Amino acid sequence: MGKPTLFVILEHGYHLKSSSNKLDEKFDVHYWPHSRRPSHEEMRANVKGVFGIICGPPNIIDSEIIDAAGENLRVVATASVGYDNLDVKTLKAKGIRIGHLNSPAEMTVTVAEHAIGLLFATARRIANDHLALRKNVDFWNERLVNNQRYTIWNSAIGIIGCGKIGTAIMKRLLAFSPKKCFYSSREQKSEADAMGAEWRSVDDVCENSDYIIVTAHLSEETHHLINRARIDSMKPSAMLINVARGGIVEEEALVEALQNKKIAGAGLDVLEKEPIEPNNTLLSLDNVVVTPHAAFSSSVVRDRMLDLTMENILAVYENREMPSELL
Repeated sequence: MGKPTLFVILEHGYHLKSSSNKLDEKFDVHYWPHSRRPSHEEMRANVKGVFGIICGPPNIIDSEIIDAAGENLRVVATASVGYDNLDVKTLKAKGIRIGHLNSPAEMTVTVAEHAIGLLFATARRIANDHLALRKNVDFWNERLVNNQRYTIWNSAIGIIGCGKIGTAIMKRLLAFSPKKCFYSSREQKSEADAMGAEWRSVDDVCENSDYIIVTAHLSEETHHLINRARIDSMKPSAMLINVARGGIVEEEALVEALQNKKIAGAGLDVLEKEPIEPNNTLLSLDNVVVTPHAAFSSSVVRDRMLDLTMENILAVYENREMPSELL
C-alpha cells in the first residue's frame, strides 16, 4: 500500500520542498508548482483522494473543494492564525480535523512590530517623504511643509480586538507616552486593564481614538465591523491601521473617507481583495500606506509557521493530539 497523499498549496511551500522534513517520509507530497495561485477548478483537480491539505489564507477551502477531496481527507492545516479561508462548518461536520497556528509568540511580536511600523509610516508621512526625495522634490516646498504630520505622544490609542497581538501592540505603544489607551474586545482583559487601558465599545473606540488599530479575527460577526457609520464617526485627524483581515473594514467606505479627508490616513496590511489590483484607488492616495499582507513575515516566523503546520499534519497521521488544533 502506497503512502497517503498530501497536497501543499502555500506561498512558502517551496521551503517545505527544499528542506529536509518529516512529511516526505510519511506522505506522497504534491506541491503546487506555480507561483500563481490555483484556480478553483485546479484546486478541485489536485485534492482528489488526498489525506491532507496544507494551505494559506489566500486559498479558499470551501465545501466544493472538500467534496472533491473525498472520504480520504482527514486534515486541513492552514499556515496562519486566521482560518476564515476554511469552511469550518463543513470540515467539522465531516470529522476533518483543522490545524492553524494559534498565535505563536514569534508571529505575535512580528505582527505587533509591523502594526507600529505602519502607524509611524502613516502618521509621520515617512513613505511620502521617501518617495518625494527619490523624485528630487524639494522637501521644503509648500506641499510637503503643509503635509501635516502626527505624533503618538499625548494621543488616544484604540485597539479593536485585544487578543495576544492587540495586547502586544498596546504594550509597545505605551513607551511613546499616549494620553489614553482604549480597547474593544468580547470580554474585559486583565492584562490590558493592568496597563491602564479602558475597555470600551467599538463605537466608543472609533469615536474617541486618534489611532484605531484593528487586530480582531474575521468572522460573520466581525465582517465590516468597521463600517461606513463607524468610519464617519472617527475624528478628522484619526488614522486607521489594519493588520487583521481586510473584510473587517468596509473598504469602499474607507476609500471615500480618505479621498474626502474625512479621516487623516490609513495604514493597511490587509485588504478585502488580495493581492491588491494595480488600479486600486488606495495606491493613488497620499494619505495611505499599503503593505502586501506581510505583517507576519520574517525568516524566524516563516520557519516556525512551517514547522508547526507540518506538526499539525503529522499529529493526525500518527493519531495524536495536534499542537495547534481548531477545536
